[in-house]
Amino acid sequence: MGVVDGWVGLMKFLFPVFALFLFCKLCIAEEPLRIWTNSNGGTFEARFVEKVGNRGVKIKNVAGKEFTLPRSRISKADWKYVEKIDAEQKEKEAKQLAQLKEKEAKQLAQLKEKE
Repeated sequence: MGVVDGWVGLMKFLFPVFALFLFCKLCIAEEPLRIWTNSNGGTFEARFVEKVGNRGVKIKNVAGKEFTLPRSRISKADWKYVEKIDAEQKEKEAKQLAQLKEKEAKQLAQLKEKE
């Protein structure tokens, strides 16, 4: 039983490490450059980085500079895009985490069968 306890402890340790790895992998993936429209009708090219609560969006311009725009400074269509991309990223993250948990459960079951 000692070997299984060791493996269980190891898996409990490694699970958060793998979860963090997957989360970071999602953070590194960049959205494509697109044309954004500000509230005055002006346009600029940038890529989505992250939604900042319900109040704004962090974007990265062509030069690589990141900045946060309040929701009131971008068009309604662009805010809908922000919400869509944010929801897609959260769904993808949840699926990957569920897959990781399932894989861990299978590995633990296999270890218990071997004892």
